Amino acid sequence: MEEAEKNDHNLNNRKIGKQETVYFSVKPTFKSHSVQNLKKMNENTNYNLPRSTTTYRHLNNITKNPSKLNNYSDCHPIKSPIMRIDLEKSSSQLSLNRISSLSGKLAYYNDNTNSRNNSIDDDEKNKNNDKYNEDEDNTIPSTPLFPSMRIFIAALLCCCFICISISSSNINETGDLEWQSEQEGIVLAAQNAGALLMILTGLWSDRISGKWMVGCGLVLCLIGNVVLPLFANKSYLYAVAARLTVGAADACISPAVNSLITRWFPRHERAAAIGIITGGRQIGTLFILPTAGYLCTRKDIHGGWPAIFYLSAFISGLVIIFWLPMGADKPKKQYCISKKERLFIESHIATECIGKRTTRRKVPWKDMLTSIPLWVGIGGLICHEYPLVIMLQFLPNYMRDILKFAPTKNGFISTIPILCLFISKMASSSLSSYLNTRFGIDRTKICKIFNAVGSAGLSLSVFLVPSFDKDHAFMAVGMLCSAMAFAGLHTPGVMTALLQLAPPFSGVITGLSFFGVAWFSIGNKILTKYIVQHGTIEEWTQVFYISSVVAALPIVFFTIWGEDRRQHWAAPVKGKASTNTIIPPPIWNVPRLIRTISHNDSEEENEKKNQNKINENNNKKTVIKNEKKEADINSS
Repeated sequence: MEEAEKNDHNLNNRKIGKQETVYFSVKPTFKSHSVQNLKKMNENTNYNLPRSTTTYRHLNNITKNPSKLNNYSDCHPIKSPIMRIDLEKSSSQLSLNRISSLSGKLAYYNDNTNSRNNSIDDDEKNKNNDKYNEDEDNTIPSTPLFPSMRIFIAALLCCCFICISISSSNINETGDLEWQSEQEGIVLAAQNAGALLMILTGLWSDRISGKWMVGCGLVLCLIGNVVLPLFANKSYLYAVAARLTVGAADACISPAVNSLITRWFPRHERAAAIGIITGGRQIGTLFILPTAGYLCTRKDIHGGWPAIFYLSAFISGLVIIFWLPMGADKPKKQYCISKKERLFIESHIATECIGKRTTRRKVPWKDMLTSIPLWVGIGGLICHEYPLVIMLQFLPNYMRDILKFAPTKNGFISTIPILCLFISKMASSSLSSYLNTRFGIDRTKICKIFNAVGSAGLSLSVFLVPSFDKDHAFMAVGMLCSAMAFAGLHTPGVMTALLQLAPPFSGVITGLSFFGVAWFSIGNKILTKYIVQHGTIEEWTQVFYISSVVAALPIVFFTIWGEDRRQHWAAPVKGKASTNTIIPPPIWNVPRLIRTISHNDSEEENEKKNQNKINENNNKKTVIKNEKKEADINSS
């Protein structure tokens, strides 16, 4: 115990010399003025610190063995990222205890092994700690979830998915088109065939502006919805081409949105962000199903069913009008965002090595293709999406053929399971973020629990759906609602896990994931149309049983091998930070320190200052020359 107190005292009074590096957590929401306080805080709040059981041992380990910090995740706390700051000689009087009091520091690493161990006067320590206490309220706070521009960007991206969803769900009503069952299957599968382009757009999304990729997708969505009703009467092949265009629109938007999420939302907010943004798919379906049922009965409005596609095109155009001026690839490019919020976002994602889109980082294909967590996540996503294709795109057909609902009633009742999916997705995503940030529960455990419960419930509910006929129609609807509610738990499960594995390559991973999903969706739609020839209960029973088996598979493999941690092949490149190194002012001057967190802003400000100085010097030289000339004239 005495030795521990001695080491604790030495650590607290360690001076920071020139060219030293301090790693600390950007979490200025608590005070801890000693390593023992950090140790106590760690035990109370359940921080996960790898390779150590207490904060004190972790700090002591790293101080004695700097090589243990080769991978930044060695000291990565569960609640927030690590910020790297190189300290100048001007801040050499800073002790470890004030770093911890400033930022809630959880790890310390000294690059300069020859630095001296000196002590600081207690009066000076108390004085500087008092300065910190006065300035603490001026630091970047732990802000509410999605305030200001983050919630606005999430809403805009949600609207983009609404457009995709409306364009996907409006094809169920074909009106007076005389298509065979196989032709309908091809038309339905064409959208997924267009989505196969995601293998290419996923690569582009990490290099091309996400704003313009989303804009391009919205334009393709508008074109596809206009073309189909104009030419579908001539040949079903025109409808196939239109659906291919809508699929290409989805291929542009989905990976670009995931790339934007990693640039706009800190790690602990992403589960909730995914829930809000992808909830647009359910909102679009909730809107179009009853609307389509109503418009099909109104032959006086553009012939009935064509009005559905014209309405979809109009909504896409409306979203384009708002997205192009208000959307932004990253916080720095959004002119309406407050500086306080921009610094909050950039400081939290600074160590994820996402980098500029113009900076090319080689995609580690070998590591990705041999990564078990990645393939487990892709497999889990495919098993999740497979039954949803039945539930989302064939649900009106099932209610019409088996439950015998009228078209208008069918449209409204079909929205109830979709509403359950939307509510479940939003609630579970927010709960996941809350459990992680409030109680410090490991993200991987949260993902596995949500995913396992969701897969088990979805499988069981889908299995029981065909047990009810038209005499128990509302029991069948209730079981469909249960299936959708459990399906919503996959959002904080496998969907969030895939996004967290490698934030710098989120677009590539999205492309690979949904490329696989598209292939299986194509097969699912063709298989369903092949099985359901006459719309009998026996045919639909086969479809639901196959979906039930597929939905149950992730209970085994994702629970065993799934992960929600950044993989080693996505870690920051050695010698390169995700943002340029920050050289701050004296660290006790908290407001100035925060103002320098954003390197881009400080660079622009420095350029302006340098330019102003140059202009001032030029003006002074001009004045001096004029004065000399006047003096020469006067003397002569």
